[in-house]
Amino acid sequence: MKKTVLLITLLVGFACLDKQEDITPPTVTITFSTGMDTTDSVSEVVSITCMSSDNEEVEKVELWVDGVSTGVTDETEPYSLDWNTTTYDDGSHTIVVRSYDTSDNTTDSDPITLTVNNSGSYPQSVSITSITYTLTEMTITWNQSTDGDFDHYELLVSESVEGEKSLLLEITEQNETTYILNEFDPTQSRWYWVNVVDVFEYSTVGSEYYVLDDNPTQVELYPITYENNSFHISWSQNNDYDFSSYKLYESTSEDMNNQNLIFETVEQTVDTYLVTDIGTDEIKYYQVFVEDIWELQSVSNIQYGSSYTLFVKTFGGSDYAVGYSVQKINDNGYIIVGVKDWRGCLIKTDINGNEEWNQ
Repeated sequence: MKKTVLLITLLVGFACLDKQEDITPPTVTITFSTGMDTTDSVSEVVSITCMSSDNEEVEKVELWVDGVSTGVTDETEPYSLDWNTTTYDDGSHTIVVRSYDTSDNTTDSDPITLTVNNSGSYPQSVSITSITYTLTEMTITWNQSTDGDFDHYELLVSESVEGEKSLLLEITEQNETTYILNEFDPTQSRWYWVNVVDVFEYSTVGSEYYVLDDNPTQVELYPITYENNSFHISWSQNNDYDFSSYKLYESTSEDMNNQNLIFETVEQTVDTYLVTDIGTDEIKYYQVFVEDIWELQSVSNIQYGSSYTLFVKTFGGSDYAVGYSVQKINDNGYIIVGVKDWRGCLIKTDINGNEEWNQ
């Protein structure tokens, strides 16, 4: 019996020696980080390297900032920990690497201080270069972002330059810098922007681009001539791509009060009209409206037509002088074309037929 007891005692003793607890902590030293040995600041993602060893085995190293774990770890050598500074305020931060061994022993490295400055980390702004539109689509074009950490574009719109911006769409392709809208109303004021967003969610909004369709190009109503009981009316052609119609109005008042629509056409090249059945001693006033497809309008100058005999004059004073044509011009005077002494001549008069010059 004594031998049996002695054997059990020895076995128990050896078992206790095999289960001796590991209480030796690992060692850890930060070996490199941007800005570690200088006054330079750090930004965006910073790689922090370290060396760690243990009498048995290092399980992992972990990055701590300002006394709080970041959750960033590395389990294999060489140890490197990427710190995303964009989630921290600009300023000084204390960095520590904690090492864990397989026996749950831990050691913290000596701390280092890094200064975060992400003020220069925002993407370069891009601006809209043009917004053009046809009857069916609006094309928006902007400069391409050159940032290496580009993530996406955001096309924004607002009803006022200081108003709330609404997101039209996101574009993730960096070289895609054009977008076409099929639903738009250029008669309503709109401001557009492009916002560039990087992978760290920093963003920069470019300059605004204002869109409001202009009124149609105004046409000029030319001086009206009277011939054969008719007023000959003509105007300059409107060449706008969104042209819709001409409308010719008539009034007996020089301010076009109580005007009446006497002619309308959707043909852009039609720029004349003949008002017939004009009696003697009549004066009427005319004006042309141009309307585009957006129902915006512009109005021409006012011209009058008169069937009165304005003056009776004799020009020339030679043996042979014949007038062939009288044309009213912009200053309401007249140019008379004729022949004097067997040579062509021009006579310019004022509105009352008084000669101003001849040649």
